[in-house]
Formats: sequence, structure tokens, C-alpha cells
Amino acid sequence: MSTSERKLRSGERPSRYLSFCGLRQHASPHCTHQALIRQHASPIALTGRTMRDMSTNNKHTSTPNSETPAEIRSRLRAQAKKARSALAPEARASKSKQICAELSRRLDAFIAEMPQGKPVVGVYSAFPWEVDLSSFIDHAYLRGCNVAFPCMMPDAHGIPDAPGRGIREPESDPNALHITQQTMEMRSVSAEAFRSNSVPFLNDPLKEYHHSSPELTPMPYLAANELAFIVVPAVGFDANGNRLGYGAGNYDRYLCQLTDACRVVGVAFAEQKVASIPAEDHDIPLPFVSA
Repeated sequence: MSTSERKLRSGERPSRYLSFCGLRQHASPHCTHQALIRQHASPIALTGRTMRDMSTNNKHTSTPNSETPAEIRSRLRAQAKKARSALAPEARASKSKQICAELSRRLDAFIAEMPQGKPVVGVYSAFPWEVDLSSFIDHAYLRGCNVAFPCMMPDAHGIPDAPGRGIREPESDPNALHITQQTMEMRSVSAEAFRSNSVPFLNDPLKEYHHSSPELTPMPYLAANELAFIVVPAVGFDANGNRLGYGAGNYDRYLCQLTDACRVVGVAFAEQKVASIPAEDHDIPLPFVSA
């Protein structure tokens, strides 16, 4: 058993994560301590308000003539997805390159601050409608980073009681939801494997695998506390860094397992920016890079 596996199985996982917005108490089973202020805010206009201020301003109460927070999030998610889908392929490609250039700059600055070693960098395999991280991933490999991608599992690396729920939601049919019990983990992928297009969970990011699957052997598991830098996709975001995902909470559960030192950056197209998103207890505000 690897050191990372022993740490995760023994419950040794950081319960704090960084937020550029301020302190916040979380009710998630994996997030029981206060968050710290994340530094290096994004180029997007972000305020220095505390999470308490944000929680007050984002708090919505249900009345017969008003939307519930869940309804607001659903409406904003649909709005952001529609705006994202309206982008021409050429525009997505151009914007993705701009975002990757900024991510590369931040990674270079982060590496320069490191006393030694090469960081473990978490990325994702983009769907056609998402920000394409290809050029940033190539840059991370060139800098000698250990690059990790999400892989969906039935549980948290063999921990039976770990929560997890994934959603398969094809962009071509946003109403087709297929709920499965899943959780997300990160696995190391070599530059050669990435460029050969031979990694199974990169070709089908939502497919569920088992920890004992032979096809995963060349891509070793990495515990969350091994990551030093991670890029998080979003369906939508607001000026306070609140993020809308697909609704499964996979990243929300994963991010709160990171160490305080891990640098977290959200990415989305500028067209995906929406009005104020009602914050929930498990939501994790992020600095965003957009174009």
C-alpha cells in the first residue's frame, strides 16, 4: 500500500481549504473547520468581503412569490450553459488559449515560490463545450510537473462510507440526467500516455471505474493532500467566486480535502458569468480565470 493510500485510509486528510473571499464554516463531513483566505485573487473584479457578508447577501428565503435557492441555481445554471453553448468553436478555442496562458503564468510563479521539487498539478479532460486546458497541460508537463486527472469511482478509494454522487449530463440533451453513485479521485497520467490518447478515463471522463481495474495500473492514485495546484471547471460563476457545477458536488467534496498550501483556480468563459449565486454550506468560492 502506498503512503498516499495509507494516509487516506487512516483518515489523515486536511479539513481546511483556501478561499480568497474569507472565513467560512462548512457543514460537509469532510469540511468541518474554518476556511482560510486564499491569496492570488483572479483578474475578475473580486471583492474582499468576508464569507459572512457574502452569506448575508446571497441568502434567499422562499416565499410564495419568490424562487428558492435551488430554483435560482437551476435557472442560473441553464443560463450559463446556454451562453456557453452559443460560443462558436473558434471563439472557444481562442478563449481557451488565453485562459491557459494565464494559468501557465500562475503555475510558473507558483513553482518559483516552491523551495524544491515539482508540484502535483490537477487538471481535467475537457468536454467540447468546456475550457480546453490542452496548452496548459502541455506546459505543466514541460515544467516537469506530475499531472493528475479526475477518475470516477464507486467510492473514495476503497472507503465504503465515503459519500459520492455523479451526474451524467450530455450537453446535447441537458434534460437527460443519469444519476449514479460515484466519487472523484485523481490519478497521475504521464505525458506519453496523455499525448497518445490512450488513457481510458480521459476518453470517457464520466465512466465509472473500479480501483482494481487493470487498465488503471499505469495511472497511480494520488491522495488529495498530494496536490499543490488544481484547476477546476465551472458551469457558471459570479463576481464573488461562487461556482456552479453540474450539481453533483464532486469537486466540492474533493476540494475540501486539499491542504492549505494547495493553489486552486476556477476556469470558465466570461460568458458564463451570472448574477449572484446563492451560496450553500458545501460550496467553495474560488478565484476565477476567464476570457
